[in-house]
Amino acid sequence: MDRLVINNDILFAEVLQRLSEGKEVIIPCKGVSMLPFIRPGIDTVKLGRIDSVKPGDIVLFHLHGRYLLHRVQKVGPKTAKIMGDGSIKFFEICPI
Repeated sequence: MDRLVINNDILFAEVLQRLSEGKEVIIPCKGVSMLPFIRPGIDTVKLGRIDSVKPGDIVLFHLHGRYLLHRVQKVGPKTAKIMGDGSIKFFEICPI
């Protein structure tokens, strides 16, 4: 089977556009930070726009020039602590 590889900047520009239109988007997973629950090259995720986040949600976010898909651990008034399921100590603090 042929495979088309798209630059992340191009892919996520289109993903963000569709999400802003209220559409859902399915993307393939890469990386190992969400193991064992989300497996790279095997699983896909369905993304949709949400109005608020709560602990346990899996969110796509942009931080330090990268797009990441991690689970929300804690939500504060303006930020959220986000961590990959496969991590025991590394996390990100992101604006909501």
